[in-house]
Amino acid sequence: MGTSLPVFAVDRYRSFFSAPRALAMGDAYTAYSQGFESVYYNPAGVARKGPTSVKYIDLELAASYSVYSYLSDNVLSFYNLSQLGTNMASRAGTLHGMSIGFTPQLLSKNFSIGMIFKSSWDAVVEPGTLDFNIFGTTDLAVYLHYGVSFFGGVVKLGVGGKVLDRAELDRTYTAAEYGAGGISFTTEWKEGIGYGLDAGVMATAPIAGLPTIGIALQDFANTELLDRRVLWTGTRGTAGAPPALEQKVNVGVSFTLKHAPGVKSVIAMDVKDVLHWSRGDWRDHSHAGWEIEFDRILRIRAGYMQGRYWTAGLGLRLAGFNLELNTWKENLLIYTGSTRELRYYVAKYTLAF
Repeated sequence: MGTSLPVFAVDRYRSFFSAPRALAMGDAYTAYSQGFESVYYNPAGVARKGPTSVKYIDLELAASYSVYSYLSDNVLSFYNLSQLGTNMASRAGTLHGMSIGFTPQLLSKNFSIGMIFKSSWDAVVEPGTLDFNIFGTTDLAVYLHYGVSFFGGVVKLGVGGKVLDRAELDRTYTAAEYGAGGISFTTEWKEGIGYGLDAGVMATAPIAGLPTIGIALQDFANTELLDRRVLWTGTRGTAGAPPALEQKVNVGVSFTLKHAPGVKSVIAMDVKDVLHWSRGDWRDHSHAGWEIEFDRILRIRAGYMQGRYWTAGLGLRLAGFNLELNTWKENLLIYTGSTRELRYYVAKYTLAF
């Protein structure tokens, strides 16, 4: 049912996982990787001192504005493909995107272990033809990262491994197909299991501004997925595995500035996927961000993503409770020379001690 059609290109651009905090900073986090988010951007960030921290609860919901208004009337069709296409047909030409995530984690000195669950999709019904185009993934992964520092923290090295079960859907359905009903993610997904390796390095000059260079290698030699229908599809799934997670090398720089007791800020810049610099133009690979923190309680963020789109966010942390509200925008057809732009809004709640 349906035919393969690469309507979206984000699978070639997006990393395995992105953190809302970093996305609000333009996704420029390679040289600033700190805290829980370091495992997603640069394993060298887990080379740290300090007490053990645990995220017991970490829930996030991200969606485009079109989805928020859509779900207010159609919440039960969230993962019903046929109903999703039928409802979106009334808003033909409007892009929709949504994701939910749960990421508990333990972070200790030089070590982190955790789990990632994330389910997301981007979709549009084309005006005129009313073809329903959708790209979606559901991931369940466990990971382990280890880091070590040298020369008093001037140089940090880190490595990490992950086991991933991914279900992926990248299809186009005609109006007759989704209008007939009976299409569900569990029958249309391809599912696979893979094992991946990441590595990173960070070097910080011990001078004012703490200038830092970071290099991260993600999915070394590509993370190949083997056809295994275990968690998401069972015997009903579509034969074949999702595409491999492509190897990426990201390079970044950051500067950390202290303004007053309890007040500091960071400026960060990234060049993404430098091994494939010829894809798209230079802006597609360019990211920049800024964050200011007050007494480790309030964080305000802003950034520039894919060299074109503003990002922003706010974080509030009190006695283990953390609430984040962030927004970012991306081109879903990156590297193709075309644009399909979608802005996301995310709310995230964390309970960590």
